[in-house]
Amino acid sequence: MDEKKMPGYGPPPPGIAVCPTPHDNDGYIPDEGVVMPPTAPPLEIPTQERMPLVDLGSLSDEDVRDACLQFASENCCYGKKFIRETTLPQICNGCTFHYQLETFGEKRETAERHEPYRGEYIDGPENGIPPAAWNIPVTIPAMFVPSIGKVEVPHTARVKECFRCVGNCRVRCESCYGRGGNSCWNCHGSGRRDTHPCSSCGGSGRQRCWNCSGSGQVKCGTCDGIGRLRHFIILIITWSNHVENYITDTSKLPKTMILEATGKEIFREENERRILFSDEAHFWLNGYVNKQNCRIWSEANPQGYVETPLHPEKLTVWCALWAGGIIGPYFFKNDEGHNVTVNGDRYRAMITNFFIPELNNHDIQELWFQQDGATCHTARATIDLLKDTFGDHLISSFGPVNWPPRSCDLTSLDYFLWDYVKSLVYADRPQTLGHLEDNIRRVIADIRPQMLEKVIKNWTTSEPAMAVICQKSYLKCNAT
Repeated sequence: MDEKKMPGYGPPPPGIAVCPTPHDNDGYIPDEGVVMPPTAPPLEIPTQERMPLVDLGSLSDEDVRDACLQFASENCCYGKKFIRETTLPQICNGCTFHYQLETFGEKRETAERHEPYRGEYIDGPENGIPPAAWNIPVTIPAMFVPSIGKVEVPHTARVKECFRCVGNCRVRCESCYGRGGNSCWNCHGSGRRDTHPCSSCGGSGRQRCWNCSGSGQVKCGTCDGIGRLRHFIILIITWSNHVENYITDTSKLPKTMILEATGKEIFREENERRILFSDEAHFWLNGYVNKQNCRIWSEANPQGYVETPLHPEKLTVWCALWAGGIIGPYFFKNDEGHNVTVNGDRYRAMITNFFIPELNNHDIQELWFQQDGATCHTARATIDLLKDTFGDHLISSFGPVNWPPRSCDLTSLDYFLWDYVKSLVYADRPQTLGHLEDNIRRVIADIRPQMLEKVIKNWTTSEPAMAVICQKSYLKCNAT
């Protein structure tokens, strides 16, 4: 091979590491004659018992001295005489509560990868549309244990010529720069040492390259000498544990000391199914679907112009979803029965006249309520109304538990319910809003409890590319 044409090191050509761009999923229409499985029995979630407040007892004079002596023995140059001889005029026993909240989070991101192609099966785009990152099923490892997982995204593999060796399997040796050898280190290329031939190179003045054995070429390390690479997209899942500590300190002790204290655990709760996710969605009669949160990988350009009516007829629907079922749908209408959009007054009327009465069928003391940061949700009157019902179990902007503003809204309604319902209600091409409303009610009523259970187990939410999966609470009581 000509040395000047021999491939060497360098960046990959344009387009190799460019990931496909996302575009809107057009949904699907189920095949005719498909028989749905029977409805499963209602999901029963056991109520977690609250542990009674334990009696920690009180510290005696002997207990205090033993603790002080133990502390002095653990530190250099601390005397013990004062502890033995001093008189303790008063011992004040107190109690400090340490509440620890652990939030188990999941983050998903994609990256382009390549490996030598050895003739294995290629799952490429011809086999289907690659799924969105959050639609790929992944087994969650041990809860509250940080870990990292990697999964290949289906239908993203493709075979290309190696960008380093350009399919030649070999590249220029970087030790000798393709020359096959270098000047002798002993005679510096002269071939002689004083008046005698150089013993290292035999008088030639050159030494054969140890790396390429004189050929000037080595096996391509990128493709392992095969000449072709399998490119694919990999999904990287990061599970992390976020810990927050809250202390009711009435003893004026340093908080670091309270955090290090062993104490006695008086309460523990793990909760992943007791959150009511709520949201609104628009259903246009002409079938237009605003899928701002529904993305898949595709090589098609999503930035296209589509002619749409300026004011198409639509329904504004509200639902609340949790592992035990769906509350709703609720359709926003005025006093004359005409369909309207949501505002603060209509939202509060829905909560008062529809949502709160529906909660009578559930143990609301065990439920958390989540809503996004829309203005009608976060008005002072709305927050006060929800606090009267849920107390501190409210997840919302300006609520006891803050919902991040401008979040990606990857709640169970965004990544499952609305996309699922919109893919079915237009199957028979409804011509009136009443027909569309009936379809929405029917599709939501047919959602099976085991489907909701699976959705909540795969729950992702809130911070960009970050999903809160489960929260674990501890409450410790420390004697002070």
